Amino acid sequence: MSFCDPDKPKGSQFLGACIVEALNVRDAIQVSWECGCNPGGEVKVIEIEKRFEAKVHQEDCYKLFDKRESIAWGHPRVERT
Repeated sequence: MSFCDPDKPKGSQFLGACIVEALNVRDAIQVSWECGCNPGGEVKVIEIEKRFEAKVHQEDCYKLFDKRESIAWGHPRVERT
């Protein structure tokens, strides 16, 4: 999941990203609120492909990644400015 605020100035719209396990988008949003890794704003949910699941470690789940951490993960929507 990634979060943004399109009303913020360019370069500061990205609010963070997180990885949660859920059955559907609605549950993913609820889980992210319950775990405290949802900073608000608009949300985009992308399912992790089966071939990449092994790269996700438990310690990477249920926490909010900042811009630097998201870039390191290879998040495609983070502005690299």
